[in-house]
Amino acid sequence: MAAERELWAPGGATPYDGGRSERTAHMLIVRAPAPRPGTWTVRLQGSGVYLVNVTARGGEGASESVEPEPDCGWADGVSGEPTQEDLACFRHASSEARWDLFRRLPAPRRQSLARSLLDDEDPLIAYIAAGSLARDGYLDEAVPVFARILVRGEAETALKGRMGYDWIHSDDATLADRILRALAQHLRIHLNDYSPSERARAESFLRGSESESR
Repeated sequence: MAAERELWAPGGATPYDGGRSERTAHMLIVRAPAPRPGTWTVRLQGSGVYLVNVTARGGEGASESVEPEPDCGWADGVSGEPTQEDLACFRHASSEARWDLFRRLPAPRRQSLARSLLDDEDPLIAYIAAGSLARDGYLDEAVPVFARILVRGEAETALKGRMGYDWIHSDDATLADRILRALAQHLRIHLNDYSPSERARAESFLRGSESESR
């Protein structure tokens, strides 16, 4: 049963309805533009376990250290390849804004941007780019990036142990399983290419995946 949600602004007499909601298979995302400073209240009704994550940036009452999201000129699907300025703008944005951009861009533009970021030195940017390609069906391009992040230990450092969270909570119920199977196959093929520490991480992942499949 999906949870029924009410969001109350500080001092509000009725539930807040000025935001924009987006529901996925496992998540409800609510965005409140220019939120009123103060204590907000979330009321949930339903069965199960729920995680509430709140992110605030910009707007009235925000810390002066918080920078507004950059306005990337290509975010509305302008034709052509991304320029260096475009890529710099993308790297400066928050993770949430990056995911949102990929969701909004038309497929050719989205895929072009993603491919240009697969080798980015920031593992989180490369992960988001690979994730976008994986959702578009390009596992052969995405999986080597996921493998690189995994064996280097960046899944724990840069991604803080949340690698795969977005696969599991995707609208596509088959996505996580397809990625994990392809990732395991890639790691087996390339085991002898890894350094001792990289191989140890790959073998640890493979042991875990084999135990789950039994």
